Amino acid sequence: SHTLDNIVAERVLADPEKIEVVEDPLEAWAWAYLLLQYGDNATRDLAQWLKACRMVWAAAERAPQGMEEGDRMWVNTLSVLAFSGQHAAGTVLASADPLAKASVIEMYEDAQVLFRYKPLAIAGLEMSVAFDDVAESQMSVAEALRQIPSSDFPCWAAGLARLAVAMAPSAAAKEAVELREAFVEAMQRSEHPGDKALGATNWLYAEYITRWKGAMQH
Repeated sequence: SHTLDNIVAERVLADPEKIEVVEDPLEAWAWAYLLLQYGDNATRDLAQWLKACRMVWAAAERAPQGMEEGDRMWVNTLSVLAFSGQHAAGTVLASADPLAKASVIEMYEDAQVLFRYKPLAIAGLEMSVAFDDVAESQMSVAEALRQIPSSDFPCWAAGLARLAVAMAPSAAAKEAVELREAFVEAMQRSEHPGDKALGATNWLYAEYITRWKGAMQH
């Protein structure tokens, strides 16, 4: 966090108005990784936690304006992962300030809109969803992975999806098989050696977690 603070300090010295203008994808990823760590049970300085949230949010908002497609995908994905665990962060739960928890709720609502998980409210429009119809027409995770262009890190995405399934409370065996097929296809068509390395790393880690959970159950 000290290195990131130094980067922000240097940016402020050059232009105070750019304190939250995160244009470098490496800095954006670093803030997201830091916020991921802040989502654990430990209690940390609230000001530092809020700073990480603000910088990750600033990076996510900035990503569509100038980053390349692959970089933007990384920033968006890591931002979602980082924000997804903050509702149970020890820092938030330990805070006696009701505004802290209210800020988290507001942040989630904004994130849902930004990442298209929640439609924008339109005056006079009644929103109704037939969830049975949605479930019938929803694309599987494996099929969605196949839609990722070969230049946009499909192996990394497939590895993350497999890791998410492995960490879920109840992982479906059928879904794991479908993901395996999608991962093999991604490895065959990916254009980036680094993408293949990241995908393989995430996949192997997911396999380790799956075996560990199996051993713990017995």
